Amino acid sequence: MRSFPLIFCSLIMVPVWTAPGLTQEQNGIKYYQDYQSVLLPGASGSSLTPVNFPIEVPIVPAEPVPESPADPQDLVTVVSEVQITGLDPDLQQIVRQTIRTQTGGETSQSLIRRDVAALLNTGLLAQVNVITRPTVQGLSVTYEVTPIVLRSIQITGAEVLPQEVATTAFQSQFGQAIRPGNLNQAAQQINQWYRQQGYPVARVFALQTERSGLITLVVAEGRIEAVGIRFLNREGQAVDGKGQPFQGQTQTDFLRRELQLQPGQILSNDRLQKDIQHLKQLGLFDRVGVALSGEADRVTVTYELVEADPNSFIPGGGVDDVSGIYGSLTYINRNIAGVGQTLALTLQIGQRNIQYNGSFTSPYRRGNPDMPGYRIEGYNRSSLSPIFDDKIRLANGDPVQVNQIGGGITFDRPIGDWQGFLGLNYTRYRLQDGSDRNFASDAQGNPLTLSGTGIDDLSTILIAAQRDQRNDSLNPTDGSFVRFSSEQSLPIGLGTILSNRLQASYSQYFPLRLLTQENLPEVLAYNLQAGTTIGDLPPYRAFPLGGPESVRGYDYGQVGSGRSYVLASVEYRLPLLTLPFLEWPLMGVFFTDFASDLGSGNAVPGQPALTRNKPGSGFGYGTGLRFLSPLGVLRLDFGISDRGDTRINFGFGQRF
Repeated sequence: MRSFPLIFCSLIMVPVWTAPGLTQEQNGIKYYQDYQSVLLPGASGSSLTPVNFPIEVPIVPAEPVPESPADPQDLVTVVSEVQITGLDPDLQQIVRQTIRTQTGGETSQSLIRRDVAALLNTGLLAQVNVITRPTVQGLSVTYEVTPIVLRSIQITGAEVLPQEVATTAFQSQFGQAIRPGNLNQAAQQINQWYRQQGYPVARVFALQTERSGLITLVVAEGRIEAVGIRFLNREGQAVDGKGQPFQGQTQTDFLRRELQLQPGQILSNDRLQKDIQHLKQLGLFDRVGVALSGEADRVTVTYELVEADPNSFIPGGGVDDVSGIYGSLTYINRNIAGVGQTLALTLQIGQRNIQYNGSFTSPYRRGNPDMPGYRIEGYNRSSLSPIFDDKIRLANGDPVQVNQIGGGITFDRPIGDWQGFLGLNYTRYRLQDGSDRNFASDAQGNPLTLSGTGIDDLSTILIAAQRDQRNDSLNPTDGSFVRFSSEQSLPIGLGTILSNRLQASYSQYFPLRLLTQENLPEVLAYNLQAGTTIGDLPPYRAFPLGGPESVRGYDYGQVGSGRSYVLASVEYRLPLLTLPFLEWPLMGVFFTDFASDLGSGNAVPGQPALTRNKPGSGFGYGTGLRFLSPLGVLRLDFGISDRGDTRINFGFGQRF
């Protein structure tokens, strides 16, 4: 009997590995090209589309065995039988599917060598012996095979994957012959861990095996190679009719400084979500999206932005008791110099007076952390006071008007998850009639100012903190907003007012899916407020309760005017109508409000609430409409008070 044994085994591990036979399609964006998130104003869908991973992870030897070339001088022999020893039936089946020497076919010494190389290159076998024996029917071929037994694992390419997570995934396989199904199950368990931890493109890229039983997990975790900015038009196109990319008004260098995701980092959902939320909170974009390209270990993140029109011209006009017939014009530019600074100017000219308001806002930017944000404001405005209504007028029969002339500056910067504010403001208050004459008291002798002259000077220092976790500042559908403030007055000028005004507000938003589709969520929202004044309290600085910003169904200040107050509101918002060219065009709202001065109306000088028979507490309910226009949210509410009165109010912005 003649036989020729062939013994092959897999050898050393190499430090840098490229999987043989993997095409660019397998290596690249195929597994996460659908990962993107386009967030419309108010959309609750901040979650990102999960990644589709390959069903099987490639298993390869640390050092592949080269295939021997065919020898034309080889003797070709008919195969009478093929036997496989040393393996269980499952692994035997893999061997039979791998070798080309089959019963009834032909083989040769070079073909058997190529079979051995192919078997070792499965990454499953530690050693292969081949024994041949001639028979009457032909050549009997026996493959004596030793499987690789898992002894230990190591990881290469990982930054966020802990060794213990990988060890736990393979724990049940230690001391056993490795099997493709079991190895892939463990790899998918690790991929699932990546997804649960918020790493959308990270995955086990391949499993390298060694004869000693060491398996190396080759992972690609989605390291960012580049971060780009792409401006789109409202149709979602990135280029114009000439094939040129659209140029945005916002500076791309400014936007890059505002982003948390930077080249060299591992791509994570958390950072993406924070960047998306931050870009939306800049107030410069109608739509924010993310597109990914590249390969699993070299990802390019591109933020796709649809800019809002930064310029607004808002004409107005009408007639009221303060100005008579008037006309007004407001100009707003929300993106001065392409860095998100805002200039707002309003001029109102009436029969009886001229009013104006101007402000310049430069928000705090995390890309320039040493520079605080600031807002500078100046104003001259007059209005009827909600504290002093028509039930008690001035001695000459005119209603009480409050004129405010002043200005101030407020600085802000983040403190952890909070935003801190420090401001200085000066306002001269004049209590006047329709002819701009100052009055110190009303017709019943109740004081209107602290100085006794009809004029007070109020200088204040503001300290405040707020935390904004809303998904959209203009039309939130998820998250929360909380603010605390302390406004300390300084006893300077007329009235020598010394007081501290404390206020707190909390809002929460819950997306619902009761009646509408997934991309148009309903919202259950509530707001809680409270405030009090310690020290001197000019009557015009009492907290007015009632009206469109308080208890709807009541007129301005008709619930009460107190030294302290509490206010609670609940709204259920749902989309009613959509049009192809608009986002969230029309929404319906059901609401209820409650407020109380906590019995503090008699602690206000002159007791303006008690002398005017205000109840001190009240609630209202009703329904309304919201329209998201280029000017912002337009609000129309129909409210019914607990006394049966009804009010229709129109305004800008959500109630909270």
